[in-house]
Amino acid sequence: WVLHGYKSNAEEPANGSNLPVGFHDRSDEYLMNQLYLVTEKELPFKSEDWSGKVRADILYGSDYIYTSSLGLETRETGEPHWNSSNGPRNNAGGSAALYGLAMPQLYADITTPLANGLKFKIGHFYSPLGAESVMGVQNFFSTNSLSFIYGVPKTHTGVFISREIDDNREMGIGFTQGWDAWRDVNGQGSLLARYTQMLDDSSWDISLHTGDDSILSENVTVLSIGYSKKVRENYQYSFNATIGHTENGLASLATNDTKAARWYGITNYFMFRARDKFDAGLRVEWFYDKGNSRIMGVPISDFYEGGNYVNISLCTNFFLNEKTVIRPELRWDWSDTIVNGTERPFADFNSSNQITLGIDFVHEF
Repeated sequence: WVLHGYKSNAEEPANGSNLPVGFHDRSDEYLMNQLYLVTEKELPFKSEDWSGKVRADILYGSDYIYTSSLGLETRETGEPHWNSSNGPRNNAGGSAALYGLAMPQLYADITTPLANGLKFKIGHFYSPLGAESVMGVQNFFSTNSLSFIYGVPKTHTGVFISREIDDNREMGIGFTQGWDAWRDVNGQGSLLARYTQMLDDSSWDISLHTGDDSILSENVTVLSIGYSKKVRENYQYSFNATIGHTENGLASLATNDTKAARWYGITNYFMFRARDKFDAGLRVEWFYDKGNSRIMGVPISDFYEGGNYVNISLCTNFFLNEKTVIRPELRWDWSDTIVNGTERPFADFNSSNQITLGIDFVHEF
C-alpha cells in the first residue's frame, strides 16, 4: 500500500513540527508516510501436521523513524545505519532524514502438532502491545495516540510461542532482545507474554513485556490491557490502558540520585458505521508521563513540571472502493507540562495546546 497526506497546524510552528504528535509530525507539509511492501512465502513442510510461512515487510517513507530498531536501522549510538543523518528530524544520535527505509518485520510463523498446536513466531516482528499499528491500513485514525507512540515498543526480535486454549482463548509467551532492538544492548533478554479472550459481543487482551532493556541493565516493564465491545449494530466501543515503569529512569540534579520513571495512559475509541462507505470515529486519550521521561526525552526531573497530556481526535473514513480510503481528521492536543519554568510542549515550546487538521489517503495494491 501507499499512505500519504497533509497536516495543517493552527499554531503555525516556525520549526515546522507537530511534535509530540508523531508519524504525521511535519506541519503544513505533504508527506508520503508509507510505501509498504509485504512479501510472504509458504514453508515446504512434508508433513500436513506442520505449516508455516516466512514474511518480510519493507517500509519506505517518512514513518521509517518510528519503527527503527537498534542494531538494524540505527547503530547502538542512535545514529542512522541505513539512512541519511541529514534532515529536519532528530533522534538519539542527532539529526535524521525526513525519508528513509525500514524493515519492521522479518520472521517465520510455524504451526506445529506439538502440545495440540503450538505456534512459533521467530525473528523480527511487531509488538502485540497497544491498540494501534505502525501499518497504516490497520488504523482507523489518521494520527496515532501518544500511548502508542511513546508508551509501548513497536517491534521485538526473538521468539514467541502461542497456543489456542479453545476457540475463544489464546495465550503465548516469548523471549525478546528488548524494545525496538535487533540485538540486545546488554545481553540480558526480556520476557513477552499475552492472553486474549473472545466473548459473544466483546473481546479483551492483556500483554506484558519486561526485562533489562537499557545499556545500564535497568528493568523496563510495560503492561497493555485492551477491551472491545459491540454496543449496537452500528456502534463499537474499545479502550486500551498502558502502564509503564523504568527502574532508575529519572535523574535528579538537586539530590544527585535516580528514581523510577512511570507512565500511564487510557485511550478510548468510539466507532460508528454510518453507511456502507462511510465510518466515523472519536478517540479520547489521557496520557500521564510522570517525570516526563517518555515524551520530552530528557529524563531529568529538575527541568519539568506537570506531565499530563490529553488529545481528542475526530476522524472519518470514506471508502472510494475496496482499495482506497480517504481519512480526514481534526485533532486537539493539550498538556500541563512546563519545561524550564516557561516552555510548553507544543508549537516551538510556546503553547500548551495545538489543533491539527489534515487528510490522508490509503491505496492498497
